[in-house]
Amino acid sequence: MKKIIIISMLLSIIVFAKNGELLKKLDNYSSVDDIFKNELLKDYNTDDFKFILKKSVKGLSNILYLHYKYKYKNIAVDSQDIVISKKNEKLFLISGNFIVPELESLSSNYTGTEVFTKFSKNVRDIKFYTPIEKTILVISDNTYLTYKALVAYTDKKGYHLGDIYLDSNSGKIIDFHSNKYETLFRRIYTFEDKCFTSSAIYNDLPGDYLFLEGHENDEDVSALYAYNNTGITYWFYKFLLHRNSFDNRGGELVSTLHVKFYDEGYGCHGYNASFLGYPFYQMVYGDGNPNNPNDDYSRALDVVAHELTHAVTDATSDLIYRDESGALNEAMSDIFGATTEAWADSGGTSEGNPVNFVANDNTWKIGESIGSVMRYMNTPALARQSQPDHYENLKYIGTQRDNGGVHINSGIINLAYYLLVEGGSHPVRIQDLQKVKGLGLEKAIKIFYEAQIGLFVNSTNFSMARSYLSLAAENLYGNCSDESEQVNRVFDILGVPGNRREECVKSCDELNCAQIENSFCVDIITNSYCKCNDGYHWNEESSACEEDYICYNITCEMNNSHCEEYNNAPLCICDEGYYPDGQACLKKEDDPCENINCGGHGQCITENNETFCNCNTGYEQSDNKLSCVIYTNPCNDIDCSNHGNCVVKNSEALCGCFDGYHAENLECIEDEVDLCDGVSCSGHGSCLVDGNTASCICESGYKADKQECIKENANSENNNKPEAESSGCSYGNSSNSLFIYFIMILIIFRKRLFNSKLL
Repeated sequence: MKKIIIISMLLSIIVFAKNGELLKKLDNYSSVDDIFKNELLKDYNTDDFKFILKKSVKGLSNILYLHYKYKYKNIAVDSQDIVISKKNEKLFLISGNFIVPELESLSSNYTGTEVFTKFSKNVRDIKFYTPIEKTILVISDNTYLTYKALVAYTDKKGYHLGDIYLDSNSGKIIDFHSNKYETLFRRIYTFEDKCFTSSAIYNDLPGDYLFLEGHENDEDVSALYAYNNTGITYWFYKFLLHRNSFDNRGGELVSTLHVKFYDEGYGCHGYNASFLGYPFYQMVYGDGNPNNPNDDYSRALDVVAHELTHAVTDATSDLIYRDESGALNEAMSDIFGATTEAWADSGGTSEGNPVNFVANDNTWKIGESIGSVMRYMNTPALARQSQPDHYENLKYIGTQRDNGGVHINSGIINLAYYLLVEGGSHPVRIQDLQKVKGLGLEKAIKIFYEAQIGLFVNSTNFSMARSYLSLAAENLYGNCSDESEQVNRVFDILGVPGNRREECVKSCDELNCAQIENSFCVDIITNSYCKCNDGYHWNEESSACEEDYICYNITCEMNNSHCEEYNNAPLCICDEGYYPDGQACLKKEDDPCENINCGGHGQCITENNETFCNCNTGYEQSDNKLSCVIYTNPCNDIDCSNHGNCVVKNSEALCGCFDGYHAENLECIEDEVDLCDGVSCSGHGSCLVDGNTASCICESGYKADKQECIKENANSENNNKPEAESSGCSYGNSSNSLFIYFIMILIIFRKRLFNSKLL
């Protein structure tokens, strides 16, 4: 009973949390003004506040969401929006953010023009798209008096477009809300590989015209991909979510191809795609790897839908592109991008929705069709830049890095969506019985869309998103619906804070965990749940706690691989139909070694795009390197007339003859004259007979010049001769030098052996 009383007390008033977050069910209000006066302003001078209707939107649930912003003492307050939900003419919920600014003064020593003039000295090509406005900005629990304007400018980090907030006295940048998000009537343009700067954008965007709706251009493959994928995204939103283009008013879908993006330290490159918000409202695409024509970003449907969802976000919740709200912004684009791809893969077309709307393995990979996968929604840790998969592991919040981790922390919300669709448990952490029952793609995406267009405000963080997604599920499927419970379970598993509504909370008595062997009940205020004992895990199919096994919760990093027990240890191996190639599992039909057995005497290997046989001892590669044949030593049966040794050079047999003999046709013939007689090599080397020629092998610091050894820095008339004209030989200046050196060693060794006294 005590628990219920505590929860009732919490919900009997508006719940204010960090940053003035509010959430309350309403009763007996007939007007919005009465709600503001009696719920928000009962302790304040109402004349200090003015509430302005920003927009109203009807969700898939037929609930009308009224979005308000407000002014304090006639100064706009940003990052604080209020939503009032209305159904059947009844106002039943207030949510969003509301904070009373705490500022020592609302006046400044400088005008907005003076502050922005100072700022413009540190950037290039600044362009203004709105007038400068004095604004109160709220960040977390802090309020700032600022001057705000929508600007574009270029600095050493590249091109920027968005609302910038400068401190009204110091001119310091307090915050920047980007309108550049890292996209039916379609227009296609090319930027001809120009670099993305504010000057180029201002003067040249959208670029050179290529074609528009109803026309296609096969000459530019990138443009054709952008055209087709933009159309698929438009039809996905139209048929499944009843939305008419990104702005729900049939807005043109403009794309510019062949754009290069500036990065400090890297210069201009094509590795990106972006949606530009107001005043451009268009997509821009890079070409990716210039050496790979299949790497252009317009090729990937999930990337195109990702960027166009930024346009939807810009037109609806307008989530601030920073910290948790920015990560939520990025996640919404991944979620709708992946779902658009699944919709098309399931058979969705310009004619309507697919009959059976389901996910496949590629659904949860972002950008898989243009090279390496950027992000894995079902296993965030495998992303190109590893993402956290639990709320306690948030990265970079409050820093400049990646706008506070918008592309990093989005993995948590991506994983939430995956679990809501597919069900199950956390991909890495060993979990309790509070598993998720998958809702499928259509229900899950409609819950996220309902929250996006109706309940999310621009400063929505992860905790607020949890509450609003749960409310969206109730609005669509009923109070305390199973769909709402699954939303809460997802965020419980991911550690995102938040509570269920009082009437939806279950107790241990209701759950009766005792009927499940090897389990117990965790009794908490927010929602009790059953948990398996240590060493056990929940099996959804058999509704039982099963004993853990070696591969339980082992995630293999390679695609198309799985874990198997081997010698009492987990081992990741490629799935059937795939073969290992370094750190990847590739399809066997793509395996160049598939039909090569190297004659049964070696192993086929592919390295650096070359396929060859690695042969066993006693075998060598055939001429085409794709088979192993018995190694035949060219020196077999060659005895060099017993006056020398046979050696193999460049696969050919040669005789190295002893002193007093010379080589002729693989025989060692006795010299008629000792050609080394009288050849001292100047006392700095040894004489060697090569064929019918006596040559010198010189010691270090000397080189051969005819039959003498001279210092390497000596000024002789032969010093400047080309190597081919030299009459002697020296180590390193003749193709036969290694062979000659080897013969010299044999001769010296033979002389020493036969001149030695045996003990």
